Amino acid sequence: MGDSSGDGNDNEKPAHKVSFKHKFALSRYEVTFAQYDVFATQTGRTLPDDEGWGREQQPVINVTWREARAYSRWLAKETQLAYRLPTEAEWEYAARAGTTTNYWWGDKSIPGHSHCTDCGNALGGKQPLTVGSLRPNPWGLHDLNGNVDEWVMDCYTENYHNAKADGTPYQVPGCKNRSMRGGSWFDIKRITRSTSRYRHPPDTKRNSWGFRVALPL
Repeated sequence: MGDSSGDGNDNEKPAHKVSFKHKFALSRYEVTFAQYDVFATQTGRTLPDDEGWGREQQPVINVTWREARAYSRWLAKETQLAYRLPTEAEWEYAARAGTTTNYWWGDKSIPGHSHCTDCGNALGGKQPLTVGSLRPNPWGLHDLNGNVDEWVMDCYTENYHNAKADGTPYQVPGCKNRSMRGGSWFDIKRITRSTSRYRHPPDTKRNSWGFRVALPL
């Protein structure tokens, strides 16, 4: 986990080994408006703004970390399955899909594989794509590099010097910033690397932020 190519920021270092002692799955796609709107309606929440880009199979945007976590908890209750947000280590493991390069397909951005401002798509820098528009990685997961930024469970840390080695989330009381991964349609391609990471307060939202869910197996 972390940058070993030399292309990353300080917050992606040092690269370190993580050994999972648990099995898990990530959703194939980012959570969509169609899915989130059911939750919002059933729980009496305001529907998030789609910015006029459409709902249905568009990835849900304008949701806070707390709202993303609330959705995962609602889904767990509805399905009687232990859905939750992925940990930061789980997310990166899934994005890498067994690779060690900047992206699962190599070290350079390739059109059709990621969606960002300078990734070669006509809608780059303008809006997200419907989920599944990008090629899946070798493990069948879509849109982990670009499209919308994805909230994860962990409290953000400035670097990996004291990183956990078992893939469980880093948590501290009164966490001020939650980690976010993947980059978005709004970002430059460098930000869509599999190791890129950044932070935002858990009660903030933006039209380039979304999430996906994880499931312990």
